[in-house]
Amino acid sequence: MSLDAKNQWETSLINYNNYINYITTVLSDDTKFNNFRNTNDPGYTAILEHVDQNMGKVYFDEIKKNVSDLENYIKIAKENDTIGSPLIYDYDAFSINPTTLRYLKYAIEIKQTFSDIKNINYVEVGAGYGGLCKILNTLCNFNSINFFDLPEALELQRKYLSNFDIFVNKLNILDDLIIQKNTLFVSNYALSELNHQTRRMYMDKVISKCKYAFIVSNNENFTKELLTEFNANLSHDCLDRCSIVTIKNLN
Repeated sequence: MSLDAKNQWETSLINYNNYINYITTVLSDDTKFNNFRNTNDPGYTAILEHVDQNMGKVYFDEIKKNVSDLENYIKIAKENDTIGSPLIYDYDAFSINPTTLRYLKYAIEIKQTFSDIKNINYVEVGAGYGGLCKILNTLCNFNSINFFDLPEALELQRKYLSNFDIFVNKLNILDDLIIQKNTLFVSNYALSELNHQTRRMYMDKVISKCKYAFIVSNNENFTKELLTEFNANLSHDCLDRCSIVTIKNLN
């Protein structure tokens, strides 16, 4: 069983194939990479970049309520939009992509939940194009950045983040892993969309070794597994209609 096996991902085979095909095309053509976030291709938007302008306003209003230095946070997040030519909309005095606002919302929540995550190690499962990591790394200056993902997605992430001098270590759940104790684990939906056997591997080999975990889940059974296995806190994100599980001081 390998990480890119289709039967590990609880999504349709059509979505899987279309997503991989889109990324492969983008990686083979610099012109397409320069515009990869500005697309209506269902292979990509079924997985990423599907936050619309109105939902972006909801995220923006939520961020505005929760930070005192809004301008600085928006400035940091807008760096994401310099690559890939995403659609930009105006929110008050700021112009920014709505998916970027969603990443910023979660980055702020992570930073506020875990007060001492500067200069630690970062592990993410299913990192999209690397957008959440980019914002968090600017805020926290991680010692190392490590992703688990499909091989094609990992190449997209590494290419995108290289524009910001961020190097990504590629991990495989099937390998013998050494997870540093001082590590933040993040999964923004991806882990909850894997099958039970694969999720169990991540819980045993990765999450249990980390100091902190922030997991966004749209899978009720997986949420229950986490709450049973770890001393975790549960909150509900009414904006995204999902559960957020946070775990502190695992080891």
